[in-house]
Amino acid sequence: MKLTATSPTKNGFSSEEVINAAMHMNDKETMKCLNDRLAKYLEKVRYLEKTNQELEIKIQEKMIANAPVVRDHGPMFAQANTLVQEIANITQENARLLLAIDNAKLAAGDFRMKWETEMAIYQLVERDIASLKSVKGQHEGLLGSLRAQLESLEDELHFLKQNHKEETDALKASIASSKVDVEVDAVQGPDLASILADVRSQYEAIVKKNKEEADALFKTKVNSLMQQVEHDTKALENAKEEMTQKRRILQGLEIELQSLKNQVNALKGDLEETDLRYRSEMDRLQESISRIEAELLEIQKNMQNEKLEYEALLRVKETLENEIAVYRRLLGGEEEIKPPPKEPESKTKKIVKVVTQTLVDGKVIDESSEVEEFEVKKK
Repeated sequence: MKLTATSPTKNGFSSEEVINAAMHMNDKETMKCLNDRLAKYLEKVRYLEKTNQELEIKIQEKMIANAPVVRDHGPMFAQANTLVQEIANITQENARLLLAIDNAKLAAGDFRMKWETEMAIYQLVERDIASLKSVKGQHEGLLGSLRAQLESLEDELHFLKQNHKEETDALKASIASSKVDVEVDAVQGPDLASILADVRSQYEAIVKKNKEEADALFKTKVNSLMQQVEHDTKALENAKEEMTQKRRILQGLEIELQSLKNQVNALKGDLEETDLRYRSEMDRLQESISRIEAELLEIQKNMQNEKLEYEALLRVKETLENEIAVYRRLLGGEEEIKPPPKEPESKTKKIVKVVTQTLVDGKVIDESSEVEEFEVKKK
């Protein structure tokens, strides 16, 4: 709507404003009405959906109640095959764990033998070291005695030197007094200077010889002792190095033996856990197999009953067909009326076996069975 002119009203509002206000009020009422209708429509839709769901549930329940019971044993056989495969896998895993435990035990035995051998070698080295220490102590005692001898020889040499000096001084003094006496007395006698020179040379030769012998003996003893000490020191160092190496080997073997023991303990724990899981699985499988066997036995019984009923119906059919053929021939005038043959009685023998098992924590602790036989006569 388009207005080209406006005129003021009594209240001072134009006609266009009044029309717009009226249209705005009508739009609000229209929207309210539409919202109410939409709410009612949605409520009705929800009610119809709920009713439809209830009807569908009733129809499904009715169809399930009226549907024929058909047992599909395929999943049971598939489950049984799966269980058999799981049993085979668990058996293989158990055998693998047993083999690993046997190998670990053999390896532990080998390492124990090596450890015992190394321990024997270690004890032998310890004994050698003890003997070397005793030899070292003996050599140290010998060295002390040699040093004491050396000191005594040095003291003796010092005493000889001092004695020689004293004798020399005495000889010099005696020579000096002899010269004085010769000058005073002027007595012609033996040549004391040459005699003293000879005595002096003899003593000096003796002292020199004793000194050389003492020095040579000292050097010989010291050299042999130093060689022996050096040899013993080298042997001791070699023994210490060998003992250190053996200790390292022994520590490595002990660590490896401990790791093998831990591995064996872990494998034993895995074996016990696997055995426990295997037993529980076997109990569960045995229970499933027993249930499936009971169901199969029930199916066989039902099939046997259905077979007997089918055979009875087949005999009734044959009897009826014979009667129909006789009536047809009678209608054609071929035969006289004869009474129908008596229908033989059929006997059905039913065997019912009831197996009762007592389960505690998934294990069969008691099992009993009862067998009942009875006959059912059918005409």
